[in-house]
Amino acid sequence: MRLNSATVLALFCCLAAPAAPPTSDDARVIGWRGDLDAWLREVGRVHQVLRTAPLPERVVSAADRFRRLVPKWSDERALAEMMRLAALAGDGHTYVLPFGAQRVAARVVPLRFYQFSDGLYVIDAEAGLERWIGARVLSLAGVPENQLMGRLRPFVARDNDMGILWAGPLLLRFVGYLEAITDQRFTERVPVRLRDRSGSQATIDLSPVPPPRMHGLPKLIASRLPGAPPPPIYLRDVGGDYWFEEIQDGFLYLQFNQVQDSLEQTLASFAGALDGLIAIRSSTSSAASPRVRSRAVWS
Repeated sequence: MRLNSATVLALFCCLAAPAAPPTSDDARVIGWRGDLDAWLREVGRVHQVLRTAPLPERVVSAADRFRRLVPKWSDERALAEMMRLAALAGDGHTYVLPFGAQRVAARVVPLRFYQFSDGLYVIDAEAGLERWIGARVLSLAGVPENQLMGRLRPFVARDNDMGILWAGPLLLRFVGYLEAITDQRFTERVPVRLRDRSGSQATIDLSPVPPPRMHGLPKLIASRLPGAPPPPIYLRDVGGDYWFEEIQDGFLYLQFNQVQDSLEQTLASFAGALDGLIAIRSSTSSAASPRVRSRAVWS
């Protein structure tokens, strides 16, 4: 498995260029070790902090561990272990995404999780598993719920620990990460123990599926439960890259989800429209009263 050099330069390491499978396990291992060496060179060359001195011992030791153990790992786990290395850079912008990889066939469990204040819950599910939406996760891949985030911690590149709560539930779907936190292989099924909304508990064995197409890291979504009330404004359109809406009492609600041009409107165009509306409302309010009533509510 060889990483694409241009992708490494951006420190995303998504294994972008497709290629024929290696002819032997030896070739696979040689490829991963070559990818690691290329990644380390580029991190030492372009990373804002790590380029200023030799790579720290924590990174060198983790790289030695990768070289030593990669022969026994699946490719999915090796990709997750690359994220463990990236997390050692100490920021939230050096990472290895498990989705988007074309040369590693990533798989996920067919449930979507979210970490609420009282536990890890299923917030969405593939067709046929909808009955588990709203269920609490009691264990995943044999790991009790109260240990999952702790075990995942070394694999999350972050600026602070909120990054674990944000990205952790997504990464827990990926088989490679489950293999990494359990040191097991999951070739066909992953066990999940759940407690449904009635209080009944069950362990189900789930067959992993290809990951859905993702546009950035997914966020909390509006409730999928039957009969759920209309979502609050902050959950109304989490799939949109950015949008705003005038609400009552002179407030302007703005939601900014992705720092990139959307398919419908560039960032520059969006910013211009927002700036223009604020200017109009501010001038109107100023003319009517010395107190400007335009306010922005950010989400």
